[in-house]
Amino acid sequence: MTHGHAAYSRDGRFFQRGSERVSLRGITYGPFSRALGTHDHCLRDLDAIAELGFNALRVYERPSSTFLRCCGERGLAVFVSLKWASNTDFVSREAEILEALTADVEALSGESAVAGYFIGNEVPSTLVRWIGGMRVRKFLERAFDRLHQLDPARLFSYANYPSTEYLQPRNGDFVSFNIYLEERDAVRRYVRRLHHMADDRPLVISEYGLDSVRNGDAHQAETLAWLTEEIFASGVAGAFLFSYTDEWFNGGRQMTDWGFGLVTKDRTPKPSAARTQAALAACLAPPPPIDPPLVSAIVCTHNGHALLPACLEHLSRSLYANVEVIVVDDGSRPGIEAIVDQFPGMRYVRQEHVGLSAARNQGAREARGDILAFTDDDCEPDPAWLAELVAEMQRQHVNACGGPNIAPPATTLMEAAIQRAPGTPTHVMLDDFQAEHLPGCNLAVTAEAFHAIGGFREHYRVAGDDVDFCWRLQFEDHRLGFAPNAVVWHHRRKTWQTFMKQQLGYGRAEALLHWDHPQKYGGLGGTDWKGTVYMPLATRTLSRPVIYFGQDGTAPFQSIYHGRPGAETFLVGLMTSFPWLAAIGITLMLGFGISFAWWLSFLLLAMSIGASAWAARSVSLPEAGSAWAALAVNTWLRWSPNIGRQLMRWWHAGPRRWHRAWWDERSTLWNRKAKGREDLLAVLRTELAQAGHPQGPALPNQWSVFDLIFPPTPFAHLTLATVTEYHETDECLTRVAVKAYLKRSTTAVLVLSAALLVGQVAAGNLWWALVGIVSLGGACASLYWHTQRAVNAWLENLKRLAKGLELQEMPS
Repeated sequence: MTHGHAAYSRDGRFFQRGSERVSLRGITYGPFSRALGTHDHCLRDLDAIAELGFNALRVYERPSSTFLRCCGERGLAVFVSLKWASNTDFVSREAEILEALTADVEALSGESAVAGYFIGNEVPSTLVRWIGGMRVRKFLERAFDRLHQLDPARLFSYANYPSTEYLQPRNGDFVSFNIYLEERDAVRRYVRRLHHMADDRPLVISEYGLDSVRNGDAHQAETLAWLTEEIFASGVAGAFLFSYTDEWFNGGRQMTDWGFGLVTKDRTPKPSAARTQAALAACLAPPPPIDPPLVSAIVCTHNGHALLPACLEHLSRSLYANVEVIVVDDGSRPGIEAIVDQFPGMRYVRQEHVGLSAARNQGAREARGDILAFTDDDCEPDPAWLAELVAEMQRQHVNACGGPNIAPPATTLMEAAIQRAPGTPTHVMLDDFQAEHLPGCNLAVTAEAFHAIGGFREHYRVAGDDVDFCWRLQFEDHRLGFAPNAVVWHHRRKTWQTFMKQQLGYGRAEALLHWDHPQKYGGLGGTDWKGTVYMPLATRTLSRPVIYFGQDGTAPFQSIYHGRPGAETFLVGLMTSFPWLAAIGITLMLGFGISFAWWLSFLLLAMSIGASAWAARSVSLPEAGSAWAALAVNTWLRWSPNIGRQLMRWWHAGPRRWHRAWWDERSTLWNRKAKGREDLLAVLRTELAQAGHPQGPALPNQWSVFDLIFPPTPFAHLTLATVTEYHETDECLTRVAVKAYLKRSTTAVLVLSAALLVGQVAAGNLWWALVGIVSLGGACASLYWHTQRAVNAWLENLKRLAKGLELQEMPS
C-alpha cells in the first residue's frame, strides 16, 4: 500500500516514514537574497523551526547539500519547489524546461533529507485559460512521468490554488493546494471539498497564512492558531504555514509590504509564533470522541479464507477502544471459525448460506453496540477507521456515515485496469459533507436507525443491499455523513473473469433495485443519481469541461460545472445500452437472409465498442506501457462488463408494470359479511409461504399495480390484482384478475426468431421459411397452452380459498 521511498512514502490518503504514519507539520522558508547554506542565521532558523514543532520545510530554490544535511540532523523533511518559467507560455519550450527540471532533480537525488518536490506553483489562471487546461495538465503529467523515472524514491506534486482548482494532474503522488482564507467556516468547507478532489491520495495544504502588515500582529496570531487547528483537524496529510520569517524575496527583490512570517526580518518572534506552536502541539494529540459509544464492527464472509485474516488483523489494531467485532459466517466451508479464534475477543456467528443481507442482519441481531459498523472480508480497515466514523457522526449529528474505500496497489495490468474501470464500489455525494450512497464495505449506522427501517432487505442476496438501505434511510429523513479519513482498503477483482462475474451480480441486483425504486432510474435503465459519483483521480479528464473563469478569467475560485449529461454523454450511454444491443441481435438474425443486415449489425457493434473507447480514452493506465495497449484494455473493461451487467438487469427484471398483459382471466366474488380482498390476500399469502413461495418485502411493492406475484411459468410471470366494491350494509363485491406477462427471455426468443424468419422469407428460402413458421407457430401454441393452464389453475385455487371465506362466485 506504499509508494515512494523508505524515508517518506504514500500510504493511501496518508504519509508514512518507514512503518510509522507521519503528519507533515510544515513551514515555508525563503527565498532569500543568498543561497540556502550553513550560515549561522540558517542554523539558528532551523533550530527555532524544529523547536516550534515543525517537522517539514518547503523551500523555493535548490538548497545546498550542507543545508540539507542540517535539516536532516534536525528531523526536518525538505520539499523543494523546482523553479521554472511557469508564468510564461511554457508549453512551447517544454523540452528546455524538462531538461532544467531534470538537472535539478539529478543534483538532489542523493540527498536523504529531500522527501519530495513541487513541480510548479500557482500557474496563473489567465495563462492556464490561454494555453488550455488540458495542455497544461498533460505538460505537468509528462514532467511527473519523466522525473519519477529519474528519482522514483521521491514524492511529486503540483502546488495548485483555488483559481485553477480544475487543474489536477492524475499521476501526482499527493494533491496540494495553496489556500488563503480568513473565515473559519469557509476553510472547513473548502478543505472538505479538496478532500473529495484528492480521492485516494494524501491532501496537503501547500501554503496557508495571514499578513500581519495589513491585519496586525494580534489578529495574525489569532487567525493562524485557528487555521492550524482547523486544517489539521480536517484530516489533511500535511500543511505548510507561510512563512517562517518576514524576510522574503520575489524575483530578486525584497518584499517590504507583506509580513506573513512568525518572526520578523531580524528574527524577533511575533505573537503568532507561540500561538502556532501551541496549536501544533494540540494537533499531535486530537481529543477523543465525546462519550465514545460502543461500536459493533460486523464482518460478513462467505468462503473468504484468503482475505479474512488480514481484515481481522487490521481490526485488531483499531485505535478506537470501545469496540466489539462480530464475524458472521454465511455458510462457508470449514475453516472460518479457526481463523476467528486466532483473534481473542472476536465473536463468531454461523448461519446457513442465505446471502449477504441476511448475514448483515444476523450480525446486527447479535450486536450490543449503539453503532453498527459494516465492512467485508476483502477489506482492511485503517486503524483510525472507527474513530473517524464516530467523530464525524458526532460532528454532523447524523445517524449514518461512511468513508472512502481505496484499492491497494495493483500487481498486474488487468488488476490496475479493473481498479480504474466503472462499476467498482464508490460513494455518491450530494455535497461535500452529505452522501447519497455509501458502499456497504464502509458503512456505520446507529442501531436505532438500523432497526427503525428494518435493516437490510434479504432478497438482495449478492449486491444492491447497501444502495437500497441508503435510499430507505433517506426516505425516512436520515442524513448520510462522510468521513474522508475513515478509510478501508478494499481489494478489487484481479481477473477479467471475476470482475465480469461481479458485474453480472450487480446486474441482477439492479433489476431488484429498479423494481423497488423505479423513481431512481432513467430512460436507458441507468441510475438517476442526484449527487456526484466519485471516480478515481486517474480516470478523470478535462475533456470539454465547463469551467467558470469569471470576468476576464480572474475569478478566485474557478470550478468545473458538470450539469446534466450532454449530447456526447447521452450518445455514449445509448450505444452501450441494452436497446442498442437488442438492435445488434435483431439485425444479426435478419442477416441470415438479408446480407446487408449483417453489415448493419457489425456497424452497430463497432459503434458500441467505439463509444466505449471514446469514454475510456482518457483513463490513465501507465502499467500498460503504451497508449494503444491502455486504450484496448480500458475499452474492453468498459464494454464487456457493462453489456453483461445490462443483460442481467434486463433478464432478471420482474413483471412489467405498465405493459399489456399476455393473458388475463377474471372472476367476481360476493360476500354479505364485509369480507373482501384483504381476507382473500391474507389466506393466499399464507398458502404461498407454506408452499415455499413467500412474498418478499418488496415483491410486489408500493409501486406495483398488482397485489401478488405467483411462482412464474417457464414463459411468463403471473400476477394477481384485486379490488373490492362496498355496497349497502355489509355486502361486498370483490373482483380478481390473474394476469400473465411474458418474461424478458420469452420476448427475446420470439423477437429474434421472428427476425430470423423475416430474413429467410426476404432471401426466398421458402423451405426454411416454412420450417420457421411451423416452429414459431408451435412455440406460440405451447406458450398459449402453458399460460392458459397456469392462469386457470391459480384462478381455481383462488375460488377454492374464496369458498372457505364464504365468498360466493358470481356468474360472469
